[in-house]
Amino acid sequence: MPSRYIGRQVILNNSRRDRSNIKKRGFNEVEQYVTPVMFHPKDVSLFGIKTVNHTWKRGDHYYKLAHKYYGNPAYWWVIAFFNVTPTENLLSFGDVILIPVNLDVILQAIGI
Repeated sequence: MPSRYIGRQVILNNSRRDRSNIKKRGFNEVEQYVTPVMFHPKDVSLFGIKTVNHTWKRGDHYYKLAHKYYGNPAYWWVIAFFNVTPTENLLSFGDVILIPVNLDVILQAIGI
């Protein structure tokens, strides 16, 4: 299973801004993944990405949709990222989102 963490650089965070929170947890520094540089696919990159429409309804969650379409709820972030809607609370009942169904193609298109 491809992970969004594969190949990501790990850094030690001992920044002044975060120091008090790090110390409260009993550490001098913490390891963190560097934020990845991803991009939203342009029209040309979307060629070959099959999508299905999904009308948002009561009980829907990204992780449930990821489980249904990808067999793994850990890919919830792909649906959120593809729809430029990072959290579910930004959706209303009746909103239509697109589910990219060929996971390998969308991961490649966004640079993962």
